[in-house]
Amino acid sequence: MKKTQIIAEIAQGYEGDIKLCERFVKLAKQCGADGVKFQIFEAEELCLPNYKYYDLFKNLYIQPEDWKKIISLCNEIGIDFYADIFGTTTLSWLLDCKIGGIKIHSTDLKNYTFLNELKNKNIKIIVGVGGSTLPEIEKAVKYLGENEIIIMSGFQAEPNLIEDIELNKIQIIKKQITLSDMIISEDYYATNIDVWILAIYYKIPLIFISETSLMENSKKIMVANVPGQYFNSFRFMLS
Repeated sequence: MKKTQIIAEIAQGYEGDIKLCERFVKLAKQCGADGVKFQIFEAEELCLPNYKYYDLFKNLYIQPEDWKKIISLCNEIGIDFYADIFGTTTLSWLLDCKIGGIKIHSTDLKNYTFLNELKNKNIKIIVGVGGSTLPEIEKAVKYLGENEIIIMSGFQAEPNLIEDIELNKIQIIKKQITLSDMIISEDYYATNIDVWILAIYYKIPLIFISETSLMENSKKIMVANVPGQYFNSFRFMLS
């Protein structure tokens, strides 16, 4: 089994502040994460101007030149930069950068114009497939062409019970769809060791993407939104 990768999920937690981005990157590295992931977008890639959160998305916007500085910082200190992206405007400049990979949200699984722009780019693409059917997944994979494609099987409710994660569905996807690399499972809320035991039982390589609360004077990464649930045993689990 391949080494489990820990990717610190920042999402939109940077609040449109490039200094916060720098801080998150450095803290993720300090905590031992292999990668750090941000959501990068233009407001127009997410919604129309009359949407109630349009102004919020505008306020979260960071210029591409500033993102390139963050990517350079990641490469300098040795941590992979991942980006959730939502449209071709962001993609157009991001493809010229040295990054760990791109994540496509499950809501874009049928955005074939967008997927076609990613075709045969020879990059790592994490594809969210929560709530999708097998034919939809197969079609999206064909559109993406020659890339290192990783399927992320998510869940549709939170917090969830262990039995609701349904790791065995990953085996079904794996048998149905031929990929060059691994199938992964996204789990933010069920952080106890049962998830890892099940993954080993089903022989499923995992990339664990954490919903992150990074602390400067600690080696902990919070991977749950439930108070008190911290997972700080990465070295034990990875050994």
